[in-house]
Amino acid sequence: MSDENIRSAFHKWKIAEGWNSDPDILNQLFNDHYKDGMRKFELEKARYDSMFTDPETWREFSLRIYWLESMESVYYSCVIGHDSGITHPVSFGQSVFQGWGPNHILHRRYPQVLLGLRAREAGLETQYFEANILLRVCIEQFVKASIQTKQCFLEKKLTHNPDLEDLGLSKLLAEFDNLELGVPGEDSYKILKIWELNDYAHSKERVAEHSSLTDLEKRGISYNKEEMSSFFQKYIKYLELRLICLHHHVMDMPYKRLSLLNEKREEISRNFPVLSELLLGHIPTHNCISCLTKLTGNNEKIILQRGRCFTCFSKEENN
Repeated sequence: MSDENIRSAFHKWKIAEGWNSDPDILNQLFNDHYKDGMRKFELEKARYDSMFTDPETWREFSLRIYWLESMESVYYSCVIGHDSGITHPVSFGQSVFQGWGPNHILHRRYPQVLLGLRAREAGLETQYFEANILLRVCIEQFVKASIQTKQCFLEKKLTHNPDLEDLGLSKLLAEFDNLELGVPGEDSYKILKIWELNDYAHSKERVAEHSSLTDLEKRGISYNKEEMSSFFQKYIKYLELRLICLHHHVMDMPYKRLSLLNEKREEISRNFPVLSELLLGHIPTHNCISCLTKLTGNNEKIILQRGRCFTCFSKEENN
């Protein structure tokens, strides 16, 4: 049945219910109760398709997302929820009033967290174009907020650099890496595959040629495993970088308590070796980050071998 036939039947139904027969009113009712309602239903169906058409693919993504977000909570617990304000009143007060404390980190990150959740929902609802554009905006805001927090820490005062607003994402990420907020020795621009996100943000025609989107103004709702995987791979890389950046912020705080991280050290090594390596020198490393066998030697040797046994360290160096 065509949309017009459905519209005509809808009008007759509403008139029979006693509604005004004015076509404008009936068309508004049709758009509110049928078209928008159907789109909502179709988006819910798309979510179901994304999660259950290839359940192993979504399970892998969802478990990774859950672990990364739960680990962020562990890091926040290192600086929030204990008596730091009493035991370290000076440094705690400085971090709060100078702009590099947990209150400022949470405040600056909150908009990106919400935007990231919306991007994730768009990806599940098969709105891949919107999802990638939202993710790029999310990354840009995250990088600016992280740089601002680090600059406050370095200058020991609450400051705002207006020049950040004029920088493109590639230059922002270069500054992000220069401030050692990412993975040591790695290029965050490449990690996040920003050039792919730029395709969505700057070239609609190019994206349209290489995707299932035939009309960018009236995008369909259709599950595509390749596009879904491409988006969530970049989304997870963003979450990983966000966690690593939070690690750097927390390590800057002199009143941090790392006991919970110490308890989860092996779990971190299994799930995120890069992060586990960053914990060297902050908490004891008893087991190899790669194979989890017990380490021998003094702390200096362990750090020199990047938290690994000789065999695993040799493999890492040869890669």
